[in-house]
Amino acid sequence: MRARFALFAVALPIFLLCPSTTSAVLRRSFVTSVQGTGDLFSWPGSSGATALERGDSICRARATAGGLPNAATYRAWLSTSTVDAYCHVQGLTGTRADACHGASQPGGGPWYQWNGVTQFTADLATLTGPAHVIYRPVLFDEFGTLVGLAAGSYWTGTVSDGTVLSGGNCMDWMSASSGALGLVGHGLGGSFTWTLVAGSGCID
Repeated sequence: MRARFALFAVALPIFLLCPSTTSAVLRRSFVTSVQGTGDLFSWPGSSGATALERGDSICRARATAGGLPNAATYRAWLSTSTVDAYCHVQGLTGTRADACHGASQPGGGPWYQWNGVTQFTADLATLTGPAHVIYRPVLFDEFGTLVGLAAGSYWTGTVSDGTVLSGGNCMDWMSASSGALGLVGHGLGGSFTWTLVAGSGCID
């Protein structure tokens, strides 16, 4: 399946969610306008030695295409079996359980939608804490195009506290097999469903 989508596993396009990590200008988040299977190595234009590097490269290429500020600072909101999205968006490795390998955590936020005006969430702690607060859904791609209900899903492999759900990351984003599972969130989702609305087969 390709990323963006609905409440159960269906064969619709799947994309990536890309938050900016810099505070030099307003941090922004968007859903990529390009799509692909759960094998990030198969996405056109992806580069890097690892799946997370591939995801980041896709986000940064789309930020550049959309003319967004500080395009090189975007990271994919993705978890693997060894790195939680919570750590990855801070530029760290490890998991939330091991405090991102005990590294100093810069946190992050507030995050806005692609336009830098409408706020998505206050900060990482607020987003992934007990209340899971978001102010507005992500809603838009890098060009400011509104994602639709049927085409708003993106790969995450991540539950609402920013951690991986075992077995839900398309074999660390290297599988396009119908037998593998990938978790997706939705651009129109609320406090929980923005990062986990369903599971999908990883194949196109």
